[in-house]
Amino acid sequence: QIMFDFWFYFDLRTDENRTVFDYFLDTDPSLSKAERTYLGLAARSCVRLYEVTKVIPGKSVTAMDVIGKTCTEIREISGSRSLKRHDLFAARIIPVGASGRPEIDGGFYLFPRMQRDEIVSRIEFLYDMFFQDNPGTPETEFYKELPPIYHQLWLKTYGSSVPKNVKTSDGHEMVISYVYFDVDDPDALIAVLDGKKDLDRPTDDLYWTWLSKPKDGEKHVYGVFQLDGRRLILETTSRERAKKGQTKIKRIAGDLARYRLTEYTSLQSAMQEYLSKEPDPKAEINFDDLSPADREKLDRAVQEKNKAYYKEWLDMDIPRLDGCTPRQAARSRDLKPRIIEMLKDLEYMYETELKNGNPGFDPHWLWDELGLTKEHPDYRETDFPPFTGAEAMAALVIGIEEAARKIAAAYRKSDDFDDGMTLGREELALNLDFQRFVREQTALAVENGMDRQAAQENGNLLARHLEYMVNYELHLRKTFWIEESLSYMLGQTRLDLAGEMLKLPYAAFALVFTDRFTLEIAERILSKIPDCVMSGRKLHILTVYVTQVPDSGESDGLKIAFTFDAFIEQWPYLLVRELTIDPDDHLEQILASHIRTGGPDQMALVFESELMRQLIHLVINAILYTTSADVATETRTSPQKTQSRGSQGSPPGPEDTPYLSSRDVIFLPGKIDISHIKQLQAVEKSQTGRGLMVKFMVRGHWRRASPKWKDQRPRWIRPYWKGPDLATVIERQYRLKS
Repeated sequence: QIMFDFWFYFDLRTDENRTVFDYFLDTDPSLSKAERTYLGLAARSCVRLYEVTKVIPGKSVTAMDVIGKTCTEIREISGSRSLKRHDLFAARIIPVGASGRPEIDGGFYLFPRMQRDEIVSRIEFLYDMFFQDNPGTPETEFYKELPPIYHQLWLKTYGSSVPKNVKTSDGHEMVISYVYFDVDDPDALIAVLDGKKDLDRPTDDLYWTWLSKPKDGEKHVYGVFQLDGRRLILETTSRERAKKGQTKIKRIAGDLARYRLTEYTSLQSAMQEYLSKEPDPKAEINFDDLSPADREKLDRAVQEKNKAYYKEWLDMDIPRLDGCTPRQAARSRDLKPRIIEMLKDLEYMYETELKNGNPGFDPHWLWDELGLTKEHPDYRETDFPPFTGAEAMAALVIGIEEAARKIAAAYRKSDDFDDGMTLGREELALNLDFQRFVREQTALAVENGMDRQAAQENGNLLARHLEYMVNYELHLRKTFWIEESLSYMLGQTRLDLAGEMLKLPYAAFALVFTDRFTLEIAERILSKIPDCVMSGRKLHILTVYVTQVPDSGESDGLKIAFTFDAFIEQWPYLLVRELTIDPDDHLEQILASHIRTGGPDQMALVFESELMRQLIHLVINAILYTTSADVATETRTSPQKTQSRGSQGSPPGPEDTPYLSSRDVIFLPGKIDISHIKQLQAVEKSQTGRGLMVKFMVRGHWRRASPKWKDQRPRWIRPYWKGPDLATVIERQYRLKS
């Protein structure tokens, strides 16, 4: 209603070419200067179509004008808690609202993300037609006519929107087709189908993907054969392919499969049937009834299915791409924008699923596979990491970095200081400067309106951040940045050493991860945490602060503070895990140990999860790598030391390239043949096969030094291929660590 009211008052013109607002002013009402200013701004504004590019929950939304391509940061409190990146909406933005910043006024229409192509195409078409008929007309005149159109498009989203006249890649009308065959001897038919090169069975299920002959180095997906008991079913996308499949089965199977009938369904009918179908309560899974172990198994199964499907999807004929495959679309000037929007759809769905606590599918690797890496919304060409966790805290909590440095400096000057000293929470709690800072920040939170109990909890969390920051400062902010391919390889490397081999490069230091392999694990962990502010958001950095636990008795101790950051002007989300390191324990055993979680009881399942085990596994391997023999490192100086840092006070967003870390980092390059990475990732994205292994990949592992060697540090043996050079590589037997 409010959208209509604003359009009626400020946009709709009478035969005299005047608006209701113009007539209102003629009555010479008694208005203040501020009221006249506001009404004037509203009258000059118009409703435009926007796409969300960045959200700061409870504060702001950055939106891009879909037609004009300009971005505006909007002060928006309630909408920023519900809007997500890549959301599409139509709204009137007042350039100067009550806050002094741009604000949405008069409500907004939120459109389903999957309707983006249709809606944007419609507005672009109207835009072109308007200026063909009205050259030189101010642009606002066009937008002031649009609110009724937005309303119609918004209503239309409740119905079907299947495009018409869609063609397959070979030019035939797209029709959902099912061809049925009767089967007397299923085992014999399976043997026949398995023997055909153009029928690919990626899993042990009775499911074959029918591939075309290679064209320009690529294969298209013609359809899918499925054996259901004594019935073989072909599902394909045109009458012509259905007939071709019928002929194919007759030729290769003979009397093993007898043709029964063919059914055809239009895309529109299939969509209507899907929308009208009542959900089957028996088919629904109640996740609340699943044990944590079963839930993790289900999540892994979903991940495997998604990866296998999208590996095939790259070569499928897609109606939205005019029957072309994603690979073809990525090389086409006309279709490239469409495949980019499809990938953004997948990004949107991934973040939505994470927000709902589901595994989701991270499509990041698809951008790389299609050669569209630089088109990714988060892509920034830089050879240096963004703000680390401690830097983000320094930007958001005034004085915390200075307090950490002051406390650390006092201990460094003491007679008791040595290179192995670290400070535990108990000792820091007795430090007057530590106490004073936490107490002052707690009091300040109460002054700013926070509930006293909430302020106390806030103070306790602040103390945990300050603890790792003090130890980090105590040992001069040593920071290791792990290169992307190295991070992936370390994640696939066995921990086959005893605890005595785990030596720290420094008593306190930081590990920085910015690669998607690590960040995806981190995002899935956060999705399991109730009310986590970072849940459902793509992370930009994971900074891990590693501290040797002091006075831990016969066994060594290790405190690992994970700080997760999506750059949404919130404190980095903190998880702390402590490990006991018994010299005789195998490192795999150490993964299951803990002194205390550092979190509330409901976090126990998160700390004990397989995802957390994977993350700690990676961290321990990274620590081993920093101290292993024959490791070459690079010291990189922060660009912030040679260029202006810009304004302080907020952590960086993906578009804020000046907000690079100010820390010098010790860069750990991968220096691993990229073909090894691609081969490993190909294994990970495929299902287990059926053939025997002739050539196989040896997983990365650690080798202990010979007792006769002078250098007793462990050696990292990176993954390598083993077997005859000309052997066919079949990926079944090499299974990545789950």
